[in-house]
Order: sequence, then C-alpha cells, then structure tokens
Amino acid sequence: MSEKKEITNKKFVLYCVISVVCVLIVAVIVCISFGLSRRRDKSADTTTTIPQITEEESELVDEDDGTEKEISPDSLGYVVLDTIKKVTAYKDGIVALTNTGTVYLSSSEDTTTNKFNYSNPVMLVDNDEVFVFDKNGTDFHLENSEKTICTNEDFKDVIKYGIQAADYRDDVFAIATKSNPNNSYFVVFTKSGDVKAHGYLEKEYITDIKLTQDGKGVVIAAIGSDNAEIYTYYKAIKFDYDDFEYTANFSNEAPVYLYAKSSERIITVTNSFFRIMTYTRSEDENNTVDVILDFGSNTLLAVLADNNSAYITIALAAYGSSDYISLYFYGTDGTLYSVVELNEAYKSIDASDKYVTVDYGNTVEVYSREGEKCGSIRLNTAQTLSTSNSTNVFVLADNYFYELKAKGKYKFAENSSDNNQNYETQVFTIPVTEEDSTLEK
Repeated sequence: MSEKKEITNKKFVLYCVISVVCVLIVAVIVCISFGLSRRRDKSADTTTTIPQITEEESELVDEDDGTEKEISPDSLGYVVLDTIKKVTAYKDGIVALTNTGTVYLSSSEDTTTNKFNYSNPVMLVDNDEVFVFDKNGTDFHLENSEKTICTNEDFKDVIKYGIQAADYRDDVFAIATKSNPNNSYFVVFTKSGDVKAHGYLEKEYITDIKLTQDGKGVVIAAIGSDNAEIYTYYKAIKFDYDDFEYTANFSNEAPVYLYAKSSERIITVTNSFFRIMTYTRSEDENNTVDVILDFGSNTLLAVLADNNSAYITIALAAYGSSDYISLYFYGTDGTLYSVVELNEAYKSIDASDKYVTVDYGNTVEVYSREGEKCGSIRLNTAQTLSTSNSTNVFVLADNYFYELKAKGKYKFAENSSDNNQNYETQVFTIPVTEEDSTLEK
C-alpha cells in the first residue's frame, strides 16, 4: 500500500514539473512574440511618423544632435509666375523682391504684397523699412510690411536722370544718378526733404553710394578712364564740415563693393583688392590705406554684407576655377575670422551677421562665422535661393519658401511637395495692379 502511494506521489510531482515547464515555455513564446510585435511597431513608427513643422511651433525642429532628421515641412508661401530676384530676412520672416513687387512672409503674421512697375528693381532693407528703387529709372519708394511710406512723387525735381546707385539709412536717402553735361550727380536728403549734401562728378561714373553707419557722412565709389586705362575713384564727405573731402584713386581696378563703417573709415573691394581706408582731413599725412587681402591670381566671385553688417564675406575662385572656391569671413575692422574651402561650384550664396548659407541646387550648407559647418539641408526638389537670420534658414525650392533651424541636419521627406497641396491659405500671387496691393498707400 505504501509502495502504491509512493508511486502516485512521484507521478504527481512529475506532472507538476511538466506543467511548470510548459507554462514557462508558453510565457517565453508570448514575450518573444510581444517583443517582435513591439519591434515591428517601432520600426513602422520611424518610417511613417514624420515631424511636422507648424506655424505655432516656434522651435521648428530640435537643435543639431549630430543625426540627419527626415522632415516634411510646411511652406511659408508660394509665388506664382514671378521671378524671385532677392530674398532678405525681415523681422521674424523674410521679404522677397520679384520682378513686379515685394512679398512679406512670416509664420506669425499675414502675408502682404506690394505691386510696382519697375524695369530693374533693387531692394535695400534697413531694420523694419524697405527701400526699393528702379535702377536706370527715376522711380523709388520706401515701404514696410504694412504700408508705403513715401515715393519719389513726394520729392519733386530731386531726381531728373536715371538712378545709378542708391542707399537708405535712418530716414536719410542717398541717390546717385546720371547727369548732363557732367557724368554723375549725387544728392543726400531726408524724409522731410532737407538736402544734406549734393554734387557732381565731371569725369567718373558713380557705381555705388553709401551713407556712413554713424550717420555723419556719405562715401562714393566711381569708375573712370584715363588714356584708355580704367581707374577706381573714391570720394568721402562729412555733412558738418564744408571743407572736408577725401578722395583716392586706384589704377587698373574696377569698384565692386563699398561700405562706410564711420565717417572716417571706408571699406572697399575692387576686382583686385580688399582695402580699409582711414582718413581725417584731406591734407592730413596720417591718412592710411591698408590692403587687407590681395586677390592675386584668384577671381572675385561675390562680396556679401548688408547695411548694418559687422561682417564681410568674400568668395574667391582659385585661378578662376569654380571647383576650388574659398570663402573669407572678415569683420569690418579687417579681422579674419575664418576661411572655408568649397570643392564644387555653388548656385548662390547669402550671408547674415551669424550665418553664411551656400546653395548647391539640391543641398544647402550652413556655416558659422567661425567657419564651422553647423547645418545642412537636403532637398528632394530644385532649390534656388536661401537666406538666414539669427536662428533660422529660409529656403526657396520650387517656388515654395521653407523655414528651418540654422543648426541641424535635415532631409526633406519624399512626400514634402505633396504637403503644400493642403495649404491653400498659404498660396498667393503678386497683385495684377497696384490697386490690388495689400499694403496701404
């Protein structure tokens, strides 16, 4: 009897052990299946859930963490049947100059447009004001994103001939025109119509005119010819000193860029040199001309700086080859901050005080003033222009404007262009007539 009971107990223990093993095996199988399911779900999330950039999301996307992010950004706007000539940062968005008007785009404000009939419009931005003039024409006006402030009609008989160059800063206009019988005429006047300076150049043609950043003077760059040789001519005037006038000539050079840091300091770029000229009185022997960079056998491709810039970017091609391009990042005091080497030709280039954007057609690279490549954007469509402010980059691709963080690596998702079909409220066209402009007159 005891032997039978012992056998029964052994069978019971064996049954329990087998049951426990079976439960454990089932549990392991369930866990593995659940884990695989979670892994499949997670994999699906990475391919279908794409971060969306919305107007309310001021951060846009995270700062650069070293990885390339696939994004499907919303566009700020769309320009129909018009050529974009220039794009510049404006407030927290951009202002675009087209062949027929200006467009103000921002994720925080309504889109506004202004229509004008200029043959060759040129745009300058001074803080919140935008100055537009018709090069070789006589029309000009001052506007902002809300209204037209004034036009050439408010300044009768100030401009009689075609505008060769112009500038605007802090309520003051500087305009250089053709002239007869002299070659060039220039005039500096305020919004209220008070003339601060004017004069003629008998032999030279003015190519650039700039108001000094300190508001105390104006400087002029011109080109002339003597015995079949060209030369560059500079002239500086202080408003409060009738006897002050500084001039300089450089043979076999053509003026390219002019910047007036102060009333006694001119920053110039010709096709051969980057110089800084310091002057006090025309008869003062302490006046100096410092050559900051001699281009030598290199070809000048671009000079970038705005009215209020503290930096100048110079692009040079080695021996004229677009395959070997150097970007020099200078301060307006002549300090060289960095040099960036590019190994292929770019489509366009733009610079702000913080970043330089280089456009290659389907890729945008972002550099800091220290020469660090801090951002990149890969697009799945043709790209033509870009600009930046202190935090963001604005990219024009297939007529859509996109806003991205300057720091970060981004790749447009394959369906990015499809997203724009859902944003009809973002789509606009330049007005057909001036009366259709959204700016107040």
